[in-house]
Amino acid sequence: MDGFAVRYADLAKGATDLKVVGEVAAGQSSSHTLGTGEAMAIMTGAPIPPGADCVVPVEETSRSGDGVRISATSKPGKYIAKSGSDAPAGQLVLKAGVVLEAAGLAAAASVGGARVNVFAAPRVAIFATGDEIVPFDATPKPAEIRNSNTLMMGALLRRMGCRVVDLGIIPDKPELIRQALIKAMSLDAAVVSGGMSMGRYDYVPAILKELGAELKISKLRIKPGKPFIFSSVDRAVVAAKRMKGDPNIVGPTEGVCQVFGLPGNPVSGFVCLLRLASRLFARMSGSLPVEKWLSAKLAAPLDSNGPREF
Repeated sequence: MDGFAVRYADLAKGATDLKVVGEVAAGQSSSHTLGTGEAMAIMTGAPIPPGADCVVPVEETSRSGDGVRISATSKPGKYIAKSGSDAPAGQLVLKAGVVLEAAGLAAAASVGGARVNVFAAPRVAIFATGDEIVPFDATPKPAEIRNSNTLMMGALLRRMGCRVVDLGIIPDKPELIRQALIKAMSLDAAVVSGGMSMGRYDYVPAILKELGAELKISKLRIKPGKPFIFSSVDRAVVAAKRMKGDPNIVGPTEGVCQVFGLPGNPVSGFVCLLRLASRLFARMSGSLPVEKWLSAKLAAPLDSNGPREF
């Protein structure tokens, strides 16, 4: 607080006149010990001089030369932040799993945490499959639809703290899908939209198997979102199956890539990514999944949906 550092004992009887014996600005200090009837001008952020036990704001004073009239009383400790009041020695300031955003970064800096151990943001490749998919800024022909999925996937993944590599739209051609998957597997994870169901042109599950991936999940009892794929792909297994001299084969040959296959329906893909894939990305970022449930009263009855969560 900008004002005057004083002794409370001098203010006990109300308004009083004191002698100004110096000034302390932020970044400075004073070794003068305040005596009876003395005050010292002080600025916000400056250390309190010895002998002072409270501060009176400048608005409640009037200064004339080396004197100052204090027009209001105070109390011991008023407007003084004690050493260690932010966090005493030994107190935990940031715990593991906290996302270092504005407040956390400031807290680390304030206690000299210039170098902290962090989890690297997961690197995630995304692409949409389908001959019918065209860029979202294009005018679709009668048999085409705009690509909303990679835009949605990228936005959600960035919100989850991931670094996104957008591989665009891949037509329903097995070799092109295979090349895109191999490229995606050089990253920490891949999220693929479309081509996950039982149709003639749903190539993704078969290509994953051909590359040596084990499909840990191939469908779910939820609606929307039944055609959902999850696989942990061992890059060494993929490398062993790669065609010699394939110009599209790049990246590491060790470690694991997590692959999520989302339904092509935009709402289904949104649900699966937010409801399921987000849990793994939280763990990969050093955090824990947080379930968020909202309770509400239905305005109208919902028909039964059999065994599938709706």
